[in-house]
Amino acid sequence: MGDTGALSIGLLISVLTVHFINLNYSLPENHPIRFNASIGTAVCVLIIPVFDTLRVIILRLRKLESPFHADRNHLHHQFLNLGFTHSRATLILGAVNISFVILAWVLRNSSDKLILPIVIAICLVINQILKIAQKKHGVNSGKSNVSQS
Repeated sequence: MGDTGALSIGLLISVLTVHFINLNYSLPENHPIRFNASIGTAVCVLIIPVFDTLRVIILRLRKLESPFHADRNHLHHQFLNLGFTHSRATLILGAVNISFVILAWVLRNSSDKLILPIVIAICLVINQILKIAQKKHGVNSGKSNVSQS
């Protein structure tokens, strides 16, 4: 796909997210498919790229590296380092994303003040589970050759 494809898809997803938030706010309060927490719902739908991007930027800045420096700290690479195949890693990340979408649907009558802290807490737990799994398997995260996919 390359950078151009990823950037194009990112732009499309961003535009659709803003469009969703605007449409959701324009629905009547009692509409059956209206979400009270448009932003929280959008974050739940986009959780994997949002969480992965923020996680990698924080890790790089903590190492005093440029946030644009390439490494293998992305979630997908972390699962590969644990011995998962590309397909299995993708399925796990897809299942996690679907779980967040279900969470957004279940909590559709709640506010962003409830949904966003829950989402952040779950992401921190996922990050901690990955750290523990890597220590258990003796994986040295992010240190592998960058050219590997």
